Amino acid sequence: GVPVLGVVVCPPTKEAWYGAEGVGAFHKASQYSSPSETRTLPKPSPGETLKATVSRSHANDQTNALLASLFPQNPQVDMTATGSSIKIAWVAQGLVHVYLRNAPTNEWDTAAADAVLRVAGGTIHQFDSENCRLGNLLEYGKPDTTLNPHFLCVSWKE
Repeated sequence: GVPVLGVVVCPPTKEAWYGAEGVGAFHKASQYSSPSETRTLPKPSPGETLKATVSRSHANDQTNALLASLFPQNPQVDMTATGSSIKIAWVAQGLVHVYLRNAPTNEWDTAAADAVLRVAGGTIHQFDSENCRLGNLLEYGKPDTTLNPHFLCVSWKE
């Protein structure tokens, strides 16, 4: 039910993020670079700009409203859109604080990046978007479905 090893590769930029429980989490900026250890950002202080990433295809006013409800102490939000599991990898790398997903994904969309994130110090929580409430950590290998619930990926242990 918990991912313990993951690799995420972005062929256009030749970047890779990888991690394993007990080994560490790493980012390799290009095929020629040495890997650097991945560290997540601390939880933003009140008044600090919240760095968020959103899906290019699912960013909308609801996402903005949910982020404002979740982080009222951080009224300034710097949002960057990208695709795929790169968003979770960015949280693991410390480029952004949060990634909110309020649209369907499958376990195979998130498990590898979730493993890297957990090793780097972050978490992905189930998210009830109707009541704006965090739930348990994402679980994998469910017997009845491969769909993930909506979730909030954060760069800290919650």
